[in-house]
Amino acid sequence: MFPYENKNKYTKNAGYPSSCTYKDLKNFTYDTLPETYDDYSESDKYREIVEVVGLANKRVDILHLDSAYKSRYKIFLTNDKDDIWTYKLKLEELLELRIFCIAELDEC
Repeated sequence: MFPYENKNKYTKNAGYPSSCTYKDLKNFTYDTLPETYDDYSESDKYREIVEVVGLANKRVDILHLDSAYKSRYKIFLTNDKDDIWTYKLKLEELLELRIFCIAELDEC
């Protein structure tokens, strides 16, 4: 989980950022930015994620998904029952990870 929107005290490793702008990095100061500037690029799957999710949806959703892919995460947790959940099956196949809605975890 890369903290584009907010920091989470339970997340120990932020993962790799994706296609960041200065505005996306509001949770950092210049001297606390993780990784190097070269790591702030999109992955080879970024354009395909955009095609699936669509740019009309929240850009930060695309960044979160691409960061998860770049970081080689196998599980993606979300509260987003709209933009991400709607495309769950396509995204799971594309990114080779499992997407779970946090509300579902209570049902397990």
